[in-house]
Amino acid sequence: MLYKIEIFERDYTFRSFAPIEQPEIEYDYLTIQKTQVTCKSITASKGDFAHITDSTGAVVYQGIVDDTDTKKTGVTLQLQPLLALFDTDIYFDRTQSARVENFLKSAIIANFSASGDEEQNISGLTVETTSDTRGALNLKDNIHNLYEIMVSALTKHGIVVNVELRPQRKQLAVTIGRQTATATIEADLPAIVEKSIIIGDSYGQLNKLTLVNEDNEAEQATYYLQQSGSVSTSNTNRITPVFFGFDFVSVGTDETFAGAAYAKAYDKLAAQKYDNLIEVTAETGSGILPPSLALGTEITVRSGGDVYQTILTGYSRTERLTTLTMGCVRADLTKRLILERRNT
Repeated sequence: MLYKIEIFERDYTFRSFAPIEQPEIEYDYLTIQKTQVTCKSITASKGDFAHITDSTGAVVYQGIVDDTDTKKTGVTLQLQPLLALFDTDIYFDRTQSARVENFLKSAIIANFSASGDEEQNISGLTVETTSDTRGALNLKDNIHNLYEIMVSALTKHGIVVNVELRPQRKQLAVTIGRQTATATIEADLPAIVEKSIIIGDSYGQLNKLTLVNEDNEAEQATYYLQQSGSVSTSNTNRITPVFFGFDFVSVGTDETFAGAAYAKAYDKLAAQKYDNLIEVTAETGSGILPPSLALGTEITVRSGGDVYQTILTGYSRTERLTTLTMGCVRADLTKRLILERRNT
């Protein structure tokens, strides 16, 4: 038995298990794609936790049972990533915290741990942060989809929300933070079976923003997007032609106008650092791709004499091939439609 899938109820009570062949895993942080697993017989209900391991006990995939299809030939399970737990609208005070990780932690705890509704709370939920990033997420009102906020935290600040099922401890552990590890991939090596590099087009995006203190409109500051990708009040080495805008900024009790204005300017102006889609494929187990890369890892990709800066946002793995998906652009029509719908 090379692989097995274990099913747990939402209170971590063991329900059943089954041996399986090596599953074809697909994980996309930006679109939370489903993974399909087939076995001869298993007991599972929609909403159960699924835990897939290999013969060494290493975790291959964890998710939530989204659908079951039982036939004479066996049972097919559709699994969602654990991150799908947060794919719901929540209410919050968007001015409460200027720290992105803290904001996400507070939102998760308020809605899934201390909601006041024991049926809504997730049993055994723990939440910790591993970094501290000052910034804004450009939220227009106090009701928003939490998963979409998490995606925005990744694409704008490189902050990842990882969810780990720990059935033996009866825990669901959430970790929020920036990845400190980096990696380099040489995409032109002969062992790379396939590669695709798509670079986004930022022409027409906002590159000059004047911010006005909503409590004192005489206090204003203008920020420019620089050629280097930084944001500052200096109008030298700026990106042209000019695409400008105006906006209000609210200043919290524990911050200055300058600090609040810069945070909002960075959020709205900074060119999406990972405005690309880079996919590289190699044989599974070949060692040509860096092993055990965590989602959110910043990656330098070298190809054709060019160097691209990107971030790991997904992967797929079969018995024969492993593909790393990097960047925040998607070419697949279904995924593009998902991203467009969520951005409207």
